[in-house]
Amino acid sequence: MLIVFGLAGLVVTFKAPDIMHSGIRPESRTIDFTAPESLSDKQVGERIASVVARPPHAGEHYVHPDDSNRLAVDWYTVNGLVRAAYFEQEHRVEIQTWRNSIWRFFDNVHATTMADRSPDPVVRAWTWYIELSIWSLIGMCLSGIWLGVASRWQFTWARIAFAAGGAVLAISFLLER
Repeated sequence: MLIVFGLAGLVVTFKAPDIMHSGIRPESRTIDFTAPESLSDKQVGERIASVVARPPHAGEHYVHPDDSNRLAVDWYTVNGLVRAAYFEQEHRVEIQTWRNSIWRFFDNVHATTMADRSPDPVVRAWTWYIELSIWSLIGMCLSGIWLGVASRWQFTWARIAFAAGGAVLAISFLLER
């Protein structure tokens, strides 16, 4: 898990391009679709979501207007985005699939937590593993501090590591303000 967290940190640090800025064109396909005029945008979005198969490992869909003011339904996964845009005048839905690079995959995987509420069992298992890892890291930090206090900081390396960690934390806090 430390490797996943470390790689995710490097991705953010070195600003790896995301799916919208990577220059790779999304996969596209089109289906015929006509919505009754009496429906609201949310209801049309729900109909589109029921017609378009939910991508594997995706959470709940998100209905919104896109940049061109068309109605869009988005599904986010750790491996990218699937967007179904409704072209009302042309009676069709265009489905675009953007795939993450391996680096952005690591970034998304490390941020997938219990709050995501995905119905997929694979994603749910991963979120439990992430949660366990987070609490384990917190426990390791607290036990390390306890061991340092209990030994009265007799070991020189313990004092140096604690001072260096505290300094890095303080500098990071000041730089990010």
